[in-house]
Amino acid sequence: MSDAQVTISTANKGFNLEELDSDVQNTFKVVLEKDGAGEPLYGLICVDKNSSQYRIASNTIRANRIQRSATRGKDLDTTTAEGAAQRVADIDSDNRAVALAVTVGWFGMLANGVPVDFNPVALPKLFDKKPTWQDAVSEELENRANFTKG
Repeated sequence: MSDAQVTISTANKGFNLEELDSDVQNTFKVVLEKDGAGEPLYGLICVDKNSSQYRIASNTIRANRIQRSATRGKDLDTTTAEGAAQRVADIDSDNRAVALAVTVGWFGMLANGVPVDFNPVALPKLFDKKPTWQDAVSEELENRANFTKG
């Protein structure tokens, strides 16, 4: 086999560097319910951790953590009930911010039996009423980022 043939067969299985110049973002579906045949009924559409939405949310969260720490003047004492509760609240807030940032669409959502276009303003209320849906987004985001799993 010549070097050219090796390059071609490897390129078909590798990362396409032309994607670096593309504005297209990778999205994935978080299926929230399936029908009896296993087909998705409804769910959310999210962008991955390589997206600008994720990076902006992540940077904002880190900056907010630094500001909170500087405002307190010391690290949060998680050995106390108050400190531990505050840490949990901070983590929950951070997870919510990321889930809201990466959710860019939905499918199968209805109002009076009619499909409804994605409305990011409705998303916080949706996560309030269905907190497990926010958890599903977070879990799938992590699963997709864990490309080394075997």
